[in-house]
Amino acid sequence: MAVKSGETESTQTILNTGVDIDAVNVNCFTALTLAVWLRRVDVAQHLLESGADGNIRRADGKTALYLAAEDIAAQEFMVTLLTEWRADVDTNACSLAPIILAASRGHEAIVRRLTTCGADLKAADDFGRTALYHAAWYGNKSLVETLLRNGAGVNIPDEEGNTPLMSAIEDKHHKYIVDLLGAARTRDEGKYTSVDDALLHQMPNSEGRNGCTAIHLAVLAKDIAFVRELLKNGAADDVCNLEGLTALDIVRSQYTKNVLEFLKGKTVHDFPGLQGSPATVHRARLLYWKYVVELLTEKDKIMHVSAPSLEMGRWL
Repeated sequence: MAVKSGETESTQTILNTGVDIDAVNVNCFTALTLAVWLRRVDVAQHLLESGADGNIRRADGKTALYLAAEDIAAQEFMVTLLTEWRADVDTNACSLAPIILAASRGHEAIVRRLTTCGADLKAADDFGRTALYHAAWYGNKSLVETLLRNGAGVNIPDEEGNTPLMSAIEDKHHKYIVDLLGAARTRDEGKYTSVDDALLHQMPNSEGRNGCTAIHLAVLAKDIAFVRELLKNGAADDVCNLEGLTALDIVRSQYTKNVLEFLKGKTVHDFPGLQGSPATVHRARLLYWKYVVELLTEKDKIMHVSAPSLEMGRWL
């Protein structure tokens, strides 16, 4: 009751009776974990100062820090308090580390605090996904920047082989992620190398979900700029996915489909989200796919030629 009320004086009065400060109640809470769960920072601080163990696990394996990190409300002050009292930042419960929980909830300040305290940025969930993977997946630009600045591994794949970059492309965050990775820097043998260069040179042809490589995903995401960047950096355009399709096969298929749609005279209403006259839209779609076919089949000749209607190509 004292913890629930948030009164430190009442809490101390009970402690003065000699009760075990780390005793567990019927709901598997200690006084400290209950204070964290109830977001009672003052009570939590008082308990820690009185000798409460910040690393005791509940029956489900969750510690006070874990509870603070998984809270949908960003408990920045609570996390700071617990880490000041040397809570284990890499505690793992339910196959999740606190930094992964914080990243998946977009709590950048908590991620910063945990990395400052030495949290393992290679820690992964049951699917092999790191904090950086989650940040890229949700399209959280500032959080991705924070993790990259702190040395998060850009090429750590999940259990299906997907890297954080693949995740960002596949989940349609490609527009920001390409710009971001181009601007970010990582230390490499005393020099600063752009993270996108590191990605492209180290794993340009790694296969992820359904056997797709980054160039498959970039084509499906209709990102001409990144298709060009991948090709310039050695990505193979002849790798087949599990359906036996290369990136060029996908483009040719889509190009043929768009030609047929154009000839049938479909209206703009057949393409949700598109704006402009039907003729303009359809010609732009054809122009986009035609250009990508040329890009993949004659890349040596066309690599440095400006792509037509790039802005339009983003949403076609």
